[in-house]
Amino acid sequence: MSMARSEGVGAAATTSATVRELLDLTDEELLAVDGPDQGVVSLPYLDRIDEEDAREMARSTALRVLFARGLLRFSRAAVDAAGRAPAPGERTVEVAADLADILAIRRAPEGLLAAQRLAGAPSGPEALMRYVHRSGDLVLIEDVSSSGIHRFATAEIEALPELMQTFLQAAPDPTPGAAGEDSSWPPEVVPHRDGAALLAGVHIIAEIVVRLDDTPVSHTHTAYVYPHGAYLGPAPLSDPRAARLARRDPAGLGEWAAALLTGPQRGRRESSA
Repeated sequence: MSMARSEGVGAAATTSATVRELLDLTDEELLAVDGPDQGVVSLPYLDRIDEEDAREMARSTALRVLFARGLLRFSRAAVDAAGRAPAPGERTVEVAADLADILAIRRAPEGLLAAQRLAGAPSGPEALMRYVHRSGDLVLIEDVSSSGIHRFATAEIEALPELMQTFLQAAPDPTPGAAGEDSSWPPEVVPHRDGAALLAGVHIIAEIVVRLDDTPVSHTHTAYVYPHGAYLGPAPLSDPRAARLARRDPAGLGEWAAALLTGPQRGRRESSA
């Protein structure tokens, strides 16, 4: 059984909007169409299932759901490139255009930015991941919830600073004397030394991993974000020897994050537009 791209199944209408929403897919559906190796992309729901039989059942069920949603469909096999006629009963699987585009970009991106946001909640930290897969002047945005729902959209690369700004920025805090208003905050900090002070009043902690296609090396960055300030830099949360983080204006978070993937020239052009 082979797979082919289908232009007419599930393709979203083209709009003039900067961001084009595509599909929502579950961990199980991605497992069904793209196998167990998802690279750096997290599968938070499936990660809680240890039994191989249960994972296989989830994959089989998700495959049925993909057919029910019209994202996959059977069609009669055509004569192949070598002129071979299909065997009796042989069928091929057509993949909806949006799903085919998602899989193509995810499998071979020119660069990947993986951002994990930790926001305080009464029951504990709630993780939200955003993966940005670059393909030329287009980016595929993949937002992953802690329940294993992957929401996909595409955008022109010029929109990336704004998209990352909305992902990283903290809500304004109108409380007088709120964290970040104090001008005595040091211009830089060392996370493992100043951890307690960093956590006081923090709204968002984000760890960002960037991998470009011309190097196998991943670079990790950290952001501590407050309503009126932020500390950013190349410091993994888990590294006790973390480098110093510099205080930055939170209004520039998106441009900073986008430049990690696209380079500073792109960020400067966006800011001057």
